[in-house]
Parts: sequence; structure tokens; C-alpha cells
Amino acid sequence: MLIVVHSVIKRSFTLAATLIGESKSFELQSHKCSNSQRLKCSEMTVRTWMTERAFIAFEHFHLKSCIDFKPRQTEKCYLSVRKNPGCYSYVSRIIKSGQVVSIGEQCDHLGIVEHEFLHVLGLYHEQSRYDRDDYITIMWKNIKDGTVTSFKKSTPTSSTTFNAPYDYLSLMHYGKNFFSKNMENTIVTKLPQYQDKIGQRMEMSPTDIYKLNHLYNCSKFSLLLKSPLYIHYFKMFA
Repeated sequence: MLIVVHSVIKRSFTLAATLIGESKSFELQSHKCSNSQRLKCSEMTVRTWMTERAFIAFEHFHLKSCIDFKPRQTEKCYLSVRKNPGCYSYVSRIIKSGQVVSIGEQCDHLGIVEHEFLHVLGLYHEQSRYDRDDYITIMWKNIKDGTVTSFKKSTPTSSTTFNAPYDYLSLMHYGKNFFSKNMENTIVTKLPQYQDKIGQRMEMSPTDIYKLNHLYNCSKFSLLLKSPLYIHYFKMFA
């Protein structure tokens, strides 16, 4: 179960991260970014399959943004990625040293690992956007007791849409029946063709990549984000 504590997106911060396994540790660092934000990782042991998923996820961040993972040395600000029950993370830096990200037994999917680290890097759930009511309807009567806050909407003062269209295919979007108490839908899309597509956990969507690069001022991707592929993708939801 994804449990995320929302916070204001911080545009200039030093983050940490800890993932990793087999006596190795890594630092996630945004290089060639104007504000030199960085995400550092400290050491811990995890199963081989989780290490493989993490390596692939980190490589995706490296290839699609200016975020990179490097060994942690003596940095005081870092994330502790643990194999706790469930998959969860804070949004952005909340705890200065040793902030926990959980990649548990049921989290052994590339998209889930990327999802949690996108939270760490500052992205909210897509269905938490303050303008979400124009695109989806929350079916409150079907939501499990005690999980209603997972569907809380953000505010314009605590988050930003990055001027990107609402993305039904975002890696950060809940599925249609997440947290359902009766297997009925908890989210209904206002464009019916996306009802069975929300909640994908394959990989970051073009909009996810756009937001990440925008947040970290990754200038080397500015031309890519203006390419016909991205423009076409954005127009799908406009």
C-alpha cells in the first residue's frame, strides 16, 4: 500500500537517498542543474531482485533527466531506503538525515521503484492535483475507512502543475480502484477511454519526465521536451 505524506515541493534542497544492496551505496545527484540539487544514498542490504530493479530505475533517471546516482561518502543528508512492509515515501525532503523510503516485498516492480523516487524528488500523485476535479471524479463512498486522506487534493500554494496537462498515463496516478473497500471504482475518469489505463506502473510517462526536468532545471533536455513526440503527447490530454 502506498502511504505518502504530502508536503510543499521544495525547489532548492539537498536530498538524500539510500538504496542499495550487496555492500554498495549510491548518491543520487542532479548534475548540470542550476541549483545543484542532489539526492544522496547510503548503504544497506537488499535482495538481488530489488538491487536489479533499483539499478534499472536509477539508469532511467540518468538517461531521462539530469539526476544521477553516485556512492555516498560522508554526506550528512541522505535517504535510507529500507525493505519495510509496503511501498512509501515522503514527497521531497522532510527529514534532514536518514529519511526513509520503503521498497518492500510487494514493490519489486520497476515502475513502483520509480514512483517512490519521483515522490522523493518532489512529485505528488497526479490525482492530487488541485485541478483534478476537471478530469476525474473521486468516488468517496467506495474508499476504505482510514485511507480517505490518500485522495486529498493539493492546493495551488503547496504544489504546481508545471503548466502540464493532466496526465491519465502518469506513473504517479492511482488506478481506478485503488483503496477500494468493495472492488468498485474509487476514481472515474471524465474521458472514459482512460478509465482502464490510469494507474500504470510500467515506467515514467513523457509528462513525468517533463516535470522532473522542469523541477531540476535540466537544461540539456530542453530541446527534447519541445520535440514533436512530447508536443503530441501533451495535446492528447489538452
